[in-house]
Amino acid sequence: MSLLLNSIGWKYMTTGDLIFMFCMAGGVFLVMAYLTDVLLERLSFGIIMNTILLMAGAIFGLVVLSWLGYAPTRRNFIPAIFACGMSSVLFIIVLAAMKRPA
Repeated sequence: MSLLLNSIGWKYMTTGDLIFMFCMAGGVFLVMAYLTDVLLERLSFGIIMNTILLMAGAIFGLVVLSWLGYAPTRRNFIPAIFACGMSSVLFIIVLAAMKRPA
């Protein structure tokens, strides 16, 4: 967990910065969860559960990226955003595929 927190630079942020960052991320994930709910229809988990699953996938992607030594920096954050986005979408698609009846 400290690897994740250090990768976003939480030591240098104020409380207001952290709250703003988490609210913005929550809003983005809520919109993505709604779109996932619309696209997956009956394979969806519901908007709230989709939001939680998308966040878990993004956090997993960031942890793996940091673990591999590619922690995001202020100058190099686009690959981290791409990795988090792709890992969150991949995570929910894999779970929806496992929910699908054979």
